[in-house]
Amino acid sequence: MTRLIDYTFDGPWLTYVDERQLSAPLRQKLDRGRRAGNPPVHRGTDRSGGSGVLLGAAGALGSIVLIALILTGTGPLVVRGVVLATVVTAVGAAVWWSARSTTSLTASDRRDVAAATKRLYVPDSSAAPALQVDSFDEFPVPELIARAVELRDSIADSPAWQSGYLASHRLRLDLDAELDQIIQHALRMECVAGPLAEPVGDSATATTTRQATEYVRTSLEWVWAGLVSRVSALTAYHAHLGELETELINAGIAERTAGAGVDIAELIAAAAGAELAADHLAGLGEEVRAMALAINEIVETLNGDLGTLAALSVPQL
Repeated sequence: MTRLIDYTFDGPWLTYVDERQLSAPLRQKLDRGRRAGNPPVHRGTDRSGGSGVLLGAAGALGSIVLIALILTGTGPLVVRGVVLATVVTAVGAAVWWSARSTTSLTASDRRDVAAATKRLYVPDSSAAPALQVDSFDEFPVPELIARAVELRDSIADSPAWQSGYLASHRLRLDLDAELDQIIQHALRMECVAGPLAEPVGDSATATTTRQATEYVRTSLEWVWAGLVSRVSALTAYHAHLGELETELINAGIAERTAGAGVDIAELIAAAAGAELAADHLAGLGEEVRAMALAINEIVETLNGDLGTLAALSVPQL
């Protein structure tokens, strides 16, 4: 995907380049660098590194050709080898110079990029207010980006998202690409909306400027509504993942319950045996109780005769 704008996160800060402030040739140079796989320009890396490697490879190839020809022959063959190695190195240098001239930044280019580099504070999503589609007093781009980042992380960590049921979704929805597109569009909007201001006075110039500003603002409202709708759709998807996660938890409980069927049957059988054992023990208890009552009645009948009581204390075998 072609990147619209360069940006990087540094903790809660988002650094990006407002390329509208750059000249057309410089924007084209940055775009060529992006297509070549160069990192974001505001990181300050040497954008000619890849071309330097190319030049070194060409020189090495030329040297290898020369050494091989020297070892395998003399005379005219060596001369031809020197010529061939020189040609290979020259071609490599030409390719290197061409790539360098189209992607390498001059000192002036870097000064312009530095002047167009901006930093945006992205708050914690838990502290950010709810996004409103129909409130256009301002466009809370940082809050929208914070919400999108939080959604990407939450969806990626969801057990439902990681389950086999959503394997096709993981192929059709690239969470990183989705977040990247939201951030890029939001930053482009920030670059346009940031400089807008209310014209002063009632002159013809102010009136014309006010009309132009209102037109731009109306367009931005439409863009903002689209961005909020996209994040809202991602929010709804996350909510549905929560519902699926709940059902997967219930399914897991059902699976464990079904797996416990054999144990339950064994426990029921054991419970039946325990009930019979309890009845048996209860019957024996009643017999013991009857014996105790009988002994008590005998003692009462004999009016407390100690000899008889002593005789009853030891059963006769």
